Amino acid sequence: IVVEADEDQIHQDFADCAQTRAIPPALLTLYNRSDELSKLTVDVANSVPFFDKRLEKVGNTVSKRSTDFYTLNHLRVSIASVMTGNATAGGAALSRSTGDMLSSDAERIEWKSRLVWLYDTLTDAIPEWRMVREANIGNGHLSDLVSFRARYFHFTGTGLAILGAVAYRILRFYDDPGVREQKVLGLANLDWRRSGDDGKPNPFWVGTI
Repeated sequence: IVVEADEDQIHQDFADCAQTRAIPPALLTLYNRSDELSKLTVDVANSVPFFDKRLEKVGNTVSKRSTDFYTLNHLRVSIASVMTGNATAGGAALSRSTGDMLSSDAERIEWKSRLVWLYDTLTDAIPEWRMVREANIGNGHLSDLVSFRARYFHFTGTGLAILGAVAYRILRFYDDPGVREQKVLGLANLDWRRSGDDGKPNPFWVGTI
């Protein structure tokens, strides 16, 4: 038995145990302080009001009756997608692909600022996200988050990865901050509903994800 006073080191020791016995990806993201992408993910999660109380930090999935929208690992994948354009790589591959981009304090600070801006701007743009943020900070109330979540793709891990992939292209091809903001705001114009008014699957998403 080892008594450790440093909380971050306790979390790291726990994450290191995953080398011999697997733990859920969300929990590994939360505790693995040696992985820069995981640290960035936790920092962003703690800095964006929309994600407050809405991230499953232990399990592999979000249960149907949960008031969480994503796992912490979903956010990690989305962030990696923003940085690299690739949302399909596995956990270790994501860490390798982003490692060189987070090698200095200045780079880590810059990426955190960029990502917080992105998710806050998306929250301003997407009406349903804005309603959740207002509820999170005590300025509103959502009576049925479970059914609310079920109606929109942007409340799924896949939707979060899609937003990350599009953001990657916006950040890559547009240097002007005003243009970038308008492109991000434009994502709210997509029809994110799972089903149309007739109750059938939304044709915009059929065969695309």
